Amino acid sequence: MLEIDVDLVAQRPGLLLIADKGFAGVALEKDLAELGITLLRPSRKREKKRFGEPMLKKVRQLRNGPWTIPGPSVPRNDDQGPGR
Repeated sequence: MLEIDVDLVAQRPGLLLIADKGFAGVALEKDLAELGITLLRPSRKREKKRFGEPMLKKVRQLRNGPWTIPGPSVPRNDDQGPGR
């Protein structure tokens, strides 16, 4: 995505990419750093704690929070309609 839409990064200096443990690797972090992107991810086992890692708990709490998405009402499965 970053290679296809180069303006995405160019127009947004100082991007912070939040990822999970699967996005680990020296080459990936080097490529992101060259683009000016900071990678924030949890440390893997046997890896020292990474910069900003305590912030991930707060992000996880926000992501898993009780959010309501506004939009059209969707009938529930147990709604049998009027008079039923």
